[in-house]
Amino acid sequence: MRSVPRAAGPAGDLDMVVRCRRGDGTAWRSLYDRYAPVVHRFLAAFGVPTEEREDACQEVFVAVYRSLGRFRGASRRRRPRPTPPTVPTGCGCSTT
Repeated sequence: MRSVPRAAGPAGDLDMVVRCRRGDGTAWRSLYDRYAPVVHRFLAAFGVPTEEREDACQEVFVAVYRSLGRFRGASRRRRPRPTPPTVPTGCGCSTT
């Protein structure tokens, strides 16, 4: 399942954020239209009851709107830390 609609992309999203910061209501509507279905799917997967999802989605977008001024666009995915190998207990192996 795709988490972001096909038309979305980092460059387009950054442009929309810049336009939203300037007060462009059309850009805000486009951002909402693009990501509201994603937020709804997340809320459903998280177990939020159907009758509460629209309110929860609105709360998410209010938080996004309030944080637009702090958005730097520099986020990146973290690589998971490697898990150290485990030594079975009682095998007589030294762990040092």
